[in-house]
Amino acid sequence: MAICPTFVLLETDPPKYNAVYQKLIKIMLTYSDKIKMKSINEGIIDFHGMEHILNGRTLEDIGYEIKQRVKTEICDWMKINVGIGTNRF
Repeated sequence: MAICPTFVLLETDPPKYNAVYQKLIKIMLTYSDKIKMKSINEGIIDFHGMEHILNGRTLEDIGYEIKQRVKTEICDWMKINVGIGTNRF
């Protein structure tokens, strides 16, 4: 506090984290049932065989759609990054 007197310390809220986690999983599952959560805030969607979900849209379009859905369905202050690759690495 001597270095940064305006520092605000907040308590953690595990139930809130879990609620957001469940909402994120729900969004991801609308694109594929092949999802893998690597942590509470990192997940992978496998789009192989999901052409019917893509419906002619690019993965880039889907990525922007997911970002917008997180903003509107979870909260507008939550920002996410979406990466697109041939594998999970």
